[in-house]
Amino acid sequence: MRFFALLTSLLVCSLLGFSQTVTTLIPPGSGIDDMLFRASNGKIYGAGFDNGHLYVIDGSQVSLVTDTLQNANGIAEDAGGNLYVADHMQGRIWKISPVGKITHFATINRPSGIIKMPDSDTLLVTGYTNHRIYKLAPDGNITVWLQGGLLRGPVGLTYDEHNTLYIGNFDNGRILKVDSTGTPSVLAAISGGNLGFVIYNRGFLYATMFQSHKIYRIFPESGLFTLYAGSFPGSKNGPLSTATFNGPNGILASVTGDSLYISDYHTKSVRLITGLTTALEQPLWQDLEVQFPSLIETDVWSLDIISPSATAAVFQIQDLTGRIVYSSNFLLHQGSNHLPVRTHLSAGVHFLTISDGKRRFVQKFVKK
Repeated sequence: MRFFALLTSLLVCSLLGFSQTVTTLIPPGSGIDDMLFRASNGKIYGAGFDNGHLYVIDGSQVSLVTDTLQNANGIAEDAGGNLYVADHMQGRIWKISPVGKITHFATINRPSGIIKMPDSDTLLVTGYTNHRIYKLAPDGNITVWLQGGLLRGPVGLTYDEHNTLYIGNFDNGRILKVDSTGTPSVLAAISGGNLGFVIYNRGFLYATMFQSHKIYRIFPESGLFTLYAGSFPGSKNGPLSTATFNGPNGILASVTGDSLYISDYHTKSVRLITGLTTALEQPLWQDLEVQFPSLIETDVWSLDIISPSATAAVFQIQDLTGRIVYSSNFLLHQGSNHLPVRTHLSAGVHFLTISDGKRRFVQKFVKK
């Protein structure tokens, strides 16, 4: 039994990301404070919202691409290697050719985020102040694709490996998931101020909370989210659990997916998170059968679990803010398992997760 207690303790440590480290890649004062983008040639570009500059990052060195913009914001690329940069206050989309020629491509009211659609060179552009998503065709034609409704200051745009689109609302911290018909729904609502950008990486969404100096990780299949990094404002490096950020805004995954680049708005620096663990970056636990009430009306209830093999597991419950309100380590036996649960949950939506470090089970339920 002591062996399994040790094993599950190690699982918990890996879930908390103790092996991950934060360093400062580009020191304060670089001018990079907004979106980070990797082009097809491998170059990483960083936007300077406050100074209107566009930069390219080579290792730990920064070079200026152009200083002719007013508020560099979103960055995208077409199949021909042309870059498109949203100039927020000027209301323009600039096109930068592979040889560096800059031309005015389109005019859109307060553009912010921008992304190329998966199967064409059509761009999606977020209109921040009028709460719209535009389609910008290769010939410069502009049409309104989504507007109003759930959109509230949209900025961040990202696709997963299934070409599902996610939209981050800067104003209210909501992340929207767009289905195959083009209809958005609320996937997650993160409190704590303004949401910077959102990316998809290795099975998870990551969102920067610009105003609260935090970074969150979201399960795209359920909307469950957890605090991934950050606390109070600062520039402390070291273990992820104690590192601090100062207005985290742009976010970009490395090619291998085991590192994250973060632009800190208030210090104009670029931070690097290395050693992303795979404890939670795992496929769903398809052959684990879990039965429990979808509506919990008492503080004492139970789970009935059928497991194909014996394994140590971590069982957690989180509320809609991502706060862990219940956690237990236990040993799953092969076959049938009955797990009694005694909780004091507040009324509302919660998420139940079970992980053995290789697979995860996630289910939403309601406490009455």
